[in-house]
Order: sequence, then C-alpha cells, then structure tokens
Amino acid sequence: MCCRSLRFSSPSSAGAASVAAAAADDDIHADNTPRQEKYDVFISFRGEDTRFNITSHLHAALVQRKIETYIDCNLQRGEEIEPALLEAIEKSTLSVIIFSQDYASSTWCLKELVHVLKCKEKSGQIVIPIFYDINPSDVRRQRGSYARAFAQLEKRFNDSIDEVQKWRDALTTAANLSGFPYSEKLRTETEADLIKKVVDHIWTRLKCESSCNLEGLVGIESRIEQIESLLGIHSQDACITVGIWGMAGIGKTTLAETVFHKLSSKFEACCFLRNVRENSKQPHGLDHLEKTLLKDILKEEGLSIGSTFVRERLSRTKDKIYEVEGLKPDDALQLFHSRAFKNTPTIDYKELAEKAVGYAGGVPLALVTLGSSLLNCKSKEEWEDELNKLKQFPNENIQRVLRLSYDRLGRNEKEIFLDIACFHKGKNVEYVKKLLGIRGFFAAAGIRVLIDMSLISIDSAQEIIEMHDLIQEMGYTIVHEQCIEDPGKRNRLFNDEDVYHLLESNTGTPIVQAILIKCWQIEKRPLKRADFKVMPNLIMLIVVYSEHFGNNSTLTTSLDLPNSLRYLYWSRYPLKYLPSNFSPENLVELHMPDSLVKQLWKEDKGLVNLEVINLQYSSDLTEVPNLSGSPKIGQINLRGCESLVEIPSYFQHLDKLTYLDVGSCTSLFSVTNICKLKSLKELDLSRCSKLESFPEIVDPIEHLESLILNKTAVQELHSSIKFLPALKRIKLNGCKRLLSIPKSICKLKYLETVEKLPSSVGNLVGLETLDLGMCKNLKVVSRSIYNLTNLKILSFYACRKLKKLPSNSVGLLSLEVLNLSRSSILGIPDGFVCTTSLRDLDLSRSTIRSLPANIKQASQLSTLCLIGCKWLQSLPELPVVRLLQAHGCTSLKTVSNIMDDAQLRIMQVAIASSKLREEEEEEEEEEEDADEDHDHEYYSYWPLVSIVCPGKKIPNWFSYRSEESSVIIELRQDWFRTGLLGFALAVVVSWELNCQLNWMVRASFNVKFKGESHEMFTSEFDIRQASWKLNDYCYDQRHVYLWNEAFKSEEVAKKCSPDFCNLANEASVEFCLVDEDSGEPTSYMKVEKCGIYPLYVEDAERFKCGLVIVRGSTEAKKVRPVPWTSHFEIGLMFFFIPLFYIYI
Repeated sequence: MCCRSLRFSSPSSAGAASVAAAAADDDIHADNTPRQEKYDVFISFRGEDTRFNITSHLHAALVQRKIETYIDCNLQRGEEIEPALLEAIEKSTLSVIIFSQDYASSTWCLKELVHVLKCKEKSGQIVIPIFYDINPSDVRRQRGSYARAFAQLEKRFNDSIDEVQKWRDALTTAANLSGFPYSEKLRTETEADLIKKVVDHIWTRLKCESSCNLEGLVGIESRIEQIESLLGIHSQDACITVGIWGMAGIGKTTLAETVFHKLSSKFEACCFLRNVRENSKQPHGLDHLEKTLLKDILKEEGLSIGSTFVRERLSRTKDKIYEVEGLKPDDALQLFHSRAFKNTPTIDYKELAEKAVGYAGGVPLALVTLGSSLLNCKSKEEWEDELNKLKQFPNENIQRVLRLSYDRLGRNEKEIFLDIACFHKGKNVEYVKKLLGIRGFFAAAGIRVLIDMSLISIDSAQEIIEMHDLIQEMGYTIVHEQCIEDPGKRNRLFNDEDVYHLLESNTGTPIVQAILIKCWQIEKRPLKRADFKVMPNLIMLIVVYSEHFGNNSTLTTSLDLPNSLRYLYWSRYPLKYLPSNFSPENLVELHMPDSLVKQLWKEDKGLVNLEVINLQYSSDLTEVPNLSGSPKIGQINLRGCESLVEIPSYFQHLDKLTYLDVGSCTSLFSVTNICKLKSLKELDLSRCSKLESFPEIVDPIEHLESLILNKTAVQELHSSIKFLPALKRIKLNGCKRLLSIPKSICKLKYLETVEKLPSSVGNLVGLETLDLGMCKNLKVVSRSIYNLTNLKILSFYACRKLKKLPSNSVGLLSLEVLNLSRSSILGIPDGFVCTTSLRDLDLSRSTIRSLPANIKQASQLSTLCLIGCKWLQSLPELPVVRLLQAHGCTSLKTVSNIMDDAQLRIMQVAIASSKLREEEEEEEEEEEDADEDHDHEYYSYWPLVSIVCPGKKIPNWFSYRSEESSVIIELRQDWFRTGLLGFALAVVVSWELNCQLNWMVRASFNVKFKGESHEMFTSEFDIRQASWKLNDYCYDQRHVYLWNEAFKSEEVAKKCSPDFCNLANEASVEFCLVDEDSGEPTSYMKVEKCGIYPLYVEDAERFKCGLVIVRGSTEAKKVRPVPWTSHFEIGLMFFFIPLFYIYI
C-alpha cells in the first residue's frame, strides 16, 4: 500500500503551500520530464557550524558505503557557484538538510533549502532533515537564533520582503518533515550512532528507489504508468488511495508490489502488507495488520482505525480504482513462451501454444501455470493430451486461486454465480435479473457483488453479462463436484453428456432444479413421458432445437411436466397441446417459439403468476390461451402465428400488458380490442397484410411509445392518433394503401422515429406545420411534399440519416420557416428556399456543402443561421437578411464585405428610427385620450445594428479611433437641437483563453462632455446576449464589436441642461467592461481599441438613404426586435432590424 503523502501529519501546512505556490510560479513553463540523477545525495549545511564535525563525518560514511555524495567543496575552479549548486541539487536523488544554530543566518543555505523543496514538489526528491543541536520547533517557528537571524535578514532585504517570507515558509515546511534530532546537551546518543542511523536510512531509501526489477514481468510497464497517473505523484492533490481491482490470478499482487518498490522511496512513509487474506484469518489477525499498517505509515504506536485522529487523516484521502485487464495476445504469448519453452519456442508447437494461450485468456496465473506444466512434455502428443485433459479436468492450481473469490461469496451470490455460469453468460443483464428473480434469488444486489469481486462484468455497449472462460469453467467444476458420479444429484444440469446420462438412466432426483437440454446432441435418445416426473422440484426447463434437426418427431406422446416449473422454454415443441395434467399455477414465463401447438390446453388453466408468454411463429395456433385469469401478464408475443384471426375480447382487460407483438399474423384482420390497454408501451402490427384499419382511440393510451404498422393494408390513420401522447416511434413504410395522415399527428411532441415519409403526406393540402424534428431514422422524403401548398413551417431538425431532399419545378410557395439544423443534408433543392415567402432558414451544425446560387430570390429572408457548418466553403450572393450567423464555419473562404457595408446599414436604420419616432410623437399628440400606451423604450433595449467578428482593427470609416479604451470626438455646432441621429460605436476586446460566454459579461460605454463634464448617456452592449446561441463555444482570439446607439435629446436633457449642451463642442467616450452580476469591472476581458462615428442627418444624402414605411389606415404596428446573437470564427455575423418593413 502506498500513501501519496503524509503532509497531514504536520502541525501546519501553510509553509508547504507557500513554497509549493512559489515553486509553481517559478516553474510555469518548466519541462516536467524526469530528471537525470548524477548524485545520490546532496548535503546542505552551514559550514562554520558543522563542516568539521557531523558534515565531514556523514560525508565520509556515505562515501564508504559507495553512495555518490555532493558537498560544495567539490566545485572546480572557475565554475560559478550558484548555477552549479542548483544543478547539483536537481541532479540528486536525495537531499540531507543539516539544520544548525546559525543555518538561518546564511542566505546561501536558505536559497539551497528553497530549491531543494522545489525539487521535492516537482520531481519527488527525497528530503531528510537533521536537527543538529537545534530544537526542530525553533526551526519550524523561527525562534531563538533563527529569530535573531531573520531580524537581520528583514533589515538587509527590506525592499524584497517576499523573499524573506519564502525562506520562512521553507524552514517551516522542512521542519515538518520526518527527520533525525540530535542534542549534545541531552546526550541520548552519540554522533556516531546518529550517523549510522542516517546512513542506514539513506541506504534503504536509495535501494528501494533503484531495486524495482521488471525482468520477467511481461506487459507491466504500461500498467505501472497508468497507476502512477492515478496516484498523481507529481501533483499537488491530497492523499490518493488506488484500489487495484481484477479477477483472481490477473496479477494484482504482482502489480501492487512492483509499483510499491518503484515508488515507495518517494514517500515519507510506506508499508507493504503481504498475505492479508491468510493473516486476517488468524486470531487477532486483523488487529495485528491494522497496528502494523498504522505504525509504519503514521510512525505512531497505540492507534486504531476507530480513533478520531486516524479517521480524520484517512478522510482526507481520495479513492480511485485501477482495473487490471488480461494481457494482450502478444504479451500473453511471450509470457507463455517464457515458461513453456524458456523463451525459445519452435515453429512446430505454434498452433498448440496459441491454443494454450487462448485457454488462459490473458490471465498471467493461467499462462505461467500452463507453461510450467507443459515444459516437461517431451512430444506434441503429450502437449495435445495435456490440453485436451483440461476440458475434463481443469488445472487444480488455477482453480484453487480462482475459487478464492467464490468462497468469499454469500449463499445468494453463490447461487447467482452458478446460474450465470451454467445458463446466462452473454445474455442481457436486465433479462438475467428477471430470470434470477424467478428462481427466487435477489438478483440486483447479487450481481453487484459479483461485479465487485471481478467474477463477472457488464458490457457497457450491449448491456450483456460477460464472464471469463476460466471463471465459467470454475463454475462448471463447482456444480460437477456436487456429485461427481451421479448427475441426477446435482441441482443444475447443462452438460450434454450429463443430461443424456440422466435421461437414459432415469436417475433424476428432487435435487435437480434447472436443466438445459440441447437436443441436437441427444437425438438418439427420445424424450419419454416420465422423464421429468422424478424431478418434482424442477424450476427451470430449457429445451433448444436447431433448424438442422427440425421438430422432434420422436416425441409422440405427452409428458409429465412437474407443477413446480416457473420457467419453461421449449423451441419447436412438437405436440399440439401441453400436457393436460400439467398445472401451471407457478409458471412465470412460457416460451414456445416455432412450435406445432394448436392450442395450449383444451380447457382453461389457472395462470395466476404468468408474466410473459411467447408463442411466436407457431403457425398452427388458432386460439390464444385464456389469459383473463393472469393479472400479472406484461408481455405477449404472437408474431408469425399465421392461423390467428382475431385478438380475444378479454385482452382489453389486461391492465398490466406493456408489450404486444402480433406482427406477421397474416390472417389477422381486426385489432379492435387493443385500444383500451392503458399500460401498453409497444405495439407491433407489421406485416398483418389483412389489417385494413387501425381502430379509433376513444380514451388516451398514455404510455404507448412505439407503434409499428409497416407493410399493413391500413388505408388511413384516424385523427384520434393524437390520443397517443407518449408516442415516440411510428413505422409506416410499405403501407401502399395508406391514403392520408391526419393533421393531428403533428401534435405528437415526442415522436422521434419515422423512417420514411410516405407519398400520402401530399394529401394533407391544408397542413401548415410539419415538424419531423428528432426523427433519427428518417431517410426518405416523398416528392409529394410539394403538394402541401399551405405549408408554412417545416422542420427536419436532427434528422441524422436524412441526406437528400426531393426536387421539383414548383417550390413550397407558402413556406416561411425551414429548419434543417443538425441534419445530414448535403444540399438544398431550389424548391425549398427560392420562394418569396421564406423568412427563416436554419442550417446550423448540418453537413451542408453549398447553398443554392439563386437564394437571392428569397427576398423576404430575414434570418440565415449557419453556425457550425464545417463543410460550407462559400456563400453565394444573399438577399438583404437581418440576421446572419456563421460562427464555426471553419471551411468558409468567401463572404461579402459585411463590415464595410455596415456604415450604410447603420445610417439607414438611424434615419428610419428617427422618422418613426417623430411620427409616433405626432400621433400621440393627436390621440391624447387613447387607452393604449405606446412603447418607446424598445429603441434603447437593443442596438438596431450589431456586428461581431474576429479581428483586431476598428473599421477605417470610423472618424474617431483610439488605441486605448477612450476617445475624444468633436461635436458640430447646434448638434444638440438638429441633425444628430446617434453614434456608431466599436471596440476591440481581448480575453483570457477559454473565457466562456456564459459569464454574462456586459460592455458599458459612458459619454461625458468637456467643460463642466456632464454625463450625457450610457450605451450598453451585452456581450452574452450577442452570443446567446453559442455558449458551447469559447473565444480564443480578439473580436470586434460594432453597434449603433440612437440619440434621444429628451433623455440627455434629463441629465444635462440644453443650454450647456448647445455650448459643448467636444465629448469624451470611455469604454469599460463590467460583470453583469456584480457591476464591477472584469479582469478577464479588456478593451484594447475603440472607435466612434457620429451619425448626422446630412450624411444621409451622401449615402442616398431612403425609407419605406408601410402603414395601414389607422395606426402603425411595431415589431419588437428579438435579441441578437453571435460571433464568427471565420466570416462575420450581422444583425439588422432596418425598419424598412413595418407591417400592419
């Protein structure tokens, strides 16, 4: 067991934290590659105090033990002392710090100490302090001579007091380390004794550092690296506990011991406890192990795990788990060769070696054991005999180790393990839990224990139970050992020969609880009526036939099935009825696929516990058994029962039925009785070729999620389909007679799985909205969709399999909104976009390659979203859209010059806004008695023009630009009363790397006048709202923000007198960035440049700006601008609400 650090044993860790922080600051760009040691030991000491006593004696003792030691007298002439000294520290494995009375008076020593601790934190250098005739507490707290020394240091380094504090912290940290105190006054030991103890300790630490021998340990290097990573050897994290987890024999102990020997010298304390399982079984064994562990780790006697002191220490650890997997094939073969051939394999044995390695399944124990057992084989024949013998007599050494995990299980877990080994390996885990529950076991808890014990695992992708072949073989052996000579006295029978012996000798007993009969192996022995009569406690009977042998025609008479059966699976059951004397009250699941059964019983039976019945492809079945007395029935599978004509009326009363499959029942013509199944979740009617109608749903079926109707004769879906509110999946492909789909299908908000949109969709000529979003399997859209002349909203959002849309000469004339975001569309036919009605087109994160060249004909297009279209390379000429988003279009190479065009746009909007306000003011004067208040505030809510794009330059057309966060502008005469429409503003913003947009950062702009410097107004530009749709993106470059602010003289007059404003001829504009929540300036964003452009009325003539305002006869209606959005990584975003289009 390795503990990462015992830093918690120090009275204070503040010093350590400070030193670590200082080291981190100094090393921010340091290379963390492992150091190349040149010396074993570096000695730091105060020469005047100890050079001629302990230092020289210690050095001599280390050299005598052949330990390469560095002290400063080793310096060659001409070398610079400090760089060479620092390098020596870095190139040493271990440092010894000899604290003496005047150690702190030497800045040289203190600098050495700081660098030593820095190497300890960075690369795990071992540090051993010796307190030579000095109290460790005086060093830790800088008392006595150390206090006097620091009083002088603080005077000398008054202008660099931080350096002095760093020395203090280093002393505190070093004094907290485990070391060797020595006092001449107390005379508790001689100096010679001290030196011997120190040298022995150093020798042990250095030996552990270099003694890790990986010879013969195949494939272990990568595992050690992974565990080192989990331990976080070079991190600043707290204590880490790594549990090494895996099946018996996989190499956990070997790996743990190897890691221990490699890393233990990097820790202040370590302990490796061997044979824990065996020792814990001894009297007081656990107590002894506990005390040994605490003594070695905490260096203190008399502690227990239960003490508060220990619990607090252990609570600071972090737990991680490393799962040991089997060896890779090449490594497994190499390990096997090392034992079987002494690393000199021959070609003749290649196939046999691979067979043996396959049997071992990557388990090192098995590979070593098998290899060693085969080493003495003299011929290939002996090899073959040994390998074949394993099938009947598994290797005892391997089995003994594997069985340790089984023996530690409780009774419930043991039974579950044996059931899985014998019957359920490779099956779905949830289904296995249900089968185990039928057997009377507590499955959920038991399976969790088996996973924890590495006896089974769960395939996360397929959710199936996996078990190593060797572990399964162990399970077989355990069952076999219940009675080696007589299979009839075992509780589980699964082996072909054992089952045959049981049936042939008729030696079944009440002990037998579960049987697996694979009939293609025992065709020579027909089943007889009394075969199961002698097994009255049989719970599970599985009879499996293969297609090769067809139905078991040798069974011509009925059977005596035990009434104890809870689970019956019999494929290709050869009789027309189940035994009349069989009472199935205990039966929970009945599976008889591909049977010849015509009717289960001639009379009704009490199936009070039945939950599942599966009679699929029983083509002769004419009548479903009476299940009205089965209140627990949840699943019924009658697929392929071709003789079945109707669903019994009592089905409507099966309140717990969740799954019903009557697909491929080619004679079935009515399913009226299914529409009252309140709990039904899945209904499959596919390939019912005579089914012409799906019944009307009177009451909602709240839970139905899947409805499969493909290849039926259904002609229409009733509008009551809206009463399937949970429906997610509907299949209609192959419904050739389907004439129409009701409009109400669009109300199924959870519908996500449609594979093909049928041609009959074109009959819904009045449909205005068609939302097929999240239909993940949709591949084909019929051309008849163009018949939907009234369709206004069409969505194929996240249709991942939809790559192509149909083309047509006439487009969707009424289409206003088209959403193809997150789809796999490669291109868009003209008929979908080249229409004067289209307003919004969303292609974000799709695979679109290009836009139609004549998209400019979509004159009403206002929003075009291209966010994350990574394959889009160019944009054609576009109509005058109001919102264009193209962030993340990494392949986009050509865009129109939106930024240069912004001056014209801003001027147009400013004039339009000004004129509209004037007209509204006139209307308000004429309508003083009007009840409805007019909303003027929306003009200030959002900039009417905004542009965001990567860049570090203010556009050239800005008349006032600055390289700072403020700018001075000149004002024209009479600017206040006439002519000023507003301002165009721009800033270049930079931020820290990966600064997230959801920080809700806002940029505020304060305008002030010279003279008396009155504040005129503040314009705010919300950066988060500018990027509201892009919170999953991070900025990593400078961006330009450009927007406009309308000038409202009435607002200015509230803060500044008109007389003063008329006199003002200059204004200063200051830009700052503030956090929206706190209102404080932000530190992670910065305004690098800014610009401003005053907008005057007379400039409109130069730009030839016009205004079109469409009004009705009574009053104008305004549309509030929506929040604008986004920035570009490549290309630009602009958002215009030009007010050219004001509709009534």
